[in-house]
Amino acid sequence: MKILFLGDGDWATAALRALMLKHEIVGVVFRCQPTTERFTHFVSQFSLPQFTPSRVNSVSFREQVDRLQPDLCVSVSYDQIIGSRLLKQPRLGFVNLHAAPLPLFRGRATVIWQIINGVSNLGLTTHWMSGKVDQGAIILQKQIPLEADETLAEAQHKLIEEVPDLMLETVSQIETSGRKSTCASDSILRQGSSFPRRYPGDEFIDWRDTSQNIHNKIRALSEPGLYAAVYTPDNGVIRVMRSRMLPDSPAAIGIPGSIIERSKTGVVVKTGDTALELTAISVSNHEAVPAWPISSRLFSHEEARLIAMEQQVADLTRKLRQYEIHEHEELCR
Repeated sequence: MKILFLGDGDWATAALRALMLKHEIVGVVFRCQPTTERFTHFVSQFSLPQFTPSRVNSVSFREQVDRLQPDLCVSVSYDQIIGSRLLKQPRLGFVNLHAAPLPLFRGRATVIWQIINGVSNLGLTTHWMSGKVDQGAIILQKQIPLEADETLAEAQHKLIEEVPDLMLETVSQIETSGRKSTCASDSILRQGSSFPRRYPGDEFIDWRDTSQNIHNKIRALSEPGLYAAVYTPDNGVIRVMRSRMLPDSPAAIGIPGSIIERSKTGVVVKTGDTALELTAISVSNHEAVPAWPISSRLFSHEEARLIAMEQQVADLTRKLRQYEIHEHEELCR
């Protein structure tokens, strides 16, 4: 089968490497701003037509697709939305790989969101692309068990290992059945859940949350991510790399974010229900556990902003008072 491949990163590398063994790749389409150079470097080893359109739905690129005459287009981690005209150009259409169990977890950063939500199984889905994001009919799905303490890097590694077989099976099924290769109950799905991309600031921990939710957030934002973050007692920002659930920690009312114990492996912080041990913290890009005293506080983003605002109000009040005193002295002269 003649395939035009659109993609980026390690996911695309794994998929393209497998497809090249059994199919004719008529071209590769890159992101304008790739997340890494690994996929570009992999493709550069082969004499394949390469494209980096700034607007994938432009007339000029659609004309290039016409000249290539692919039977099928395959998208893996490509970042532009494919328009209706381009979707109709390949004889068999466009197929996308989504790192989640559609119709759940549509959208961006899907592996992170799955870990944050505490799933026990990660998902991979191949589906037909339609005019709506992640809502095309499902072709194949696979579930991969996720252990309670596995991190983002470990989860992504497990998923990427499954990509080659899933992509080959998907294309093989399409070769046999064409557009009919669809789960019977999965036409255009309207149920499910959608998640947005994450922005700077979303990584801060809210200590009022449960220990389990905070632990999930820390492992979801671990390497190669941004790392979960907190404000320290001196208003600095540190990144939390790893944490550990404490099964014997009792549920109790306390002050969320307060350090209640120092252990040999880290510090124990009160959460909204029990307590959580922080076992690895990035301080000035070095892994360490700072010697914070018992009862000192770690703050969320909102708390730190409130403290800063209160300090600004106090400073302004003091300056205003000094101005009033100065004005009064001038009037009395």
